[in-house]
Amino acid sequence: MYLALAIIVLTLHLAFILWVVLGVFFTRGRPVLRRVHIVSLAWGLLTETFTWTCPLTFAETWLEQRAGNQNRGHSYAPS
Repeated sequence: MYLALAIIVLTLHLAFILWVVLGVFFTRGRPVLRRVHIVSLAWGLLTETFTWTCPLTFAETWLEQRAGNQNRGHSYAPS
């Protein structure tokens, strides 16, 4: 159960990263999506600039630990 949830969070993490990088191609002519993308881009830049840990990384790590996956000390996706 926890492993499946960890995989779902990992997928959401990857989708968010793709949205930050490629979202500009989906926001043309859509002002609401443009605003969401700008906020997402700002969050992505801040987490990388100040080496903050993404909340999705916390959730992913916690779920993996609950699933018994203690072999890794890091997330699949960058924070």
